[in-house]
Amino acid sequence: MIKKCSICGKRDAYIYRQSSGEYICNKCMDRVIMKNVKKTLAKTRKLSSNMNILVYGTWLAPTESLIAVRTVPRVESRYKAHVIISVPREMSSYVRNIVNPESSVVVYNYVIKKRLLADCILEDIDNARKIALDNSVDVIITPYPRMLLVKAGLQAIMSGRSDLVKASRQVHDTAPPVVSALFRLEKEFILEYAYASGIPLLQPKHACSDMGAGIILLNVLKDSHEVEFNSLRTLEVLTDFVEPSDNSSLIPFREEKQ
Repeated sequence: MIKKCSICGKRDAYIYRQSSGEYICNKCMDRVIMKNVKKTLAKTRKLSSNMNILVYGTWLAPTESLIAVRTVPRVESRYKAHVIISVPREMSSYVRNIVNPESSVVVYNYVIKKRLLADCILEDIDNARKIALDNSVDVIITPYPRMLLVKAGLQAIMSGRSDLVKASRQVHDTAPPVVSALFRLEKEFILEYAYASGIPLLQPKHACSDMGAGIILLNVLKDSHEVEFNSLRTLEVLTDFVEPSDNSSLIPFREEKQ
C-alpha cells in the first residue's frame, strides 16, 4: 500500500525520510528544502532586504551547488535581494538550464589540485571571497552538505592542523559572512530531491583526499541516517576538541571522572 505524504496528507509519498520518520511527496520535498534553507540562512542574522548575495558553486559538491543555485534565489526573492551565481565554467551550462535567464552568472576556472579536503574547502571559500569583493557582495552562500564539513573537522584532528578546523564551520562570521545553505539536510534527501526535481546528479571533480575520514565516520556511526543525524553533534565535538571554548568542559574521547 502506498503511503500518503505526512506533510500534506493528500498526495502519494515519494520517499521515506528516515531522519524525521516522514513519508514525503514530490511537492512537499520542495517545501522541506525551502524551509531548511531559510532556517540556515537566518543563522547569519545579517540578511536583510536589497542585499547582494553570492551563491558559490563548486565541484566539491556539484549536485548540492545546483540545488543551492535553484533554491536560494527563490528564498531571497521576497526580500528583493540581488543574487549573483558563481560556478565553475564547466558547470555553467547546467546552471543556465535551471535558473532565470536574467540571472547574473559569473564563471570561474576550477583548478584541480591534489590536497586535503579541508584545504580544498578553505581554498574554495577564499576564491568565493575574491569574487564577492569584485561584485560588492554582502553574504556568500556555499553548498557544502554537513557530512563534508564533518570530514573536514575530523581531518583537522587526524592531520594535527588546527588551522583546518575553519573548514568545518557552517557559518564563517567574517566580512562578508559565509553560510552553508544545505547544512541542515542529509545527503540522501538532497540526492532524492535532485532526482525528483530533474536536477542533474553530477559527480564531484576534484583530487582532494579525506584521509579516510569518511570511512571512519561510517564505521563509528553505523547506519546512514544515523550518520547524518549524529553528524551535527559530531561536528560540534570536533570543533570544540580542536578549538575549545573558554567555558567548555567537553573532553572528547575520555570518560569523565565520577
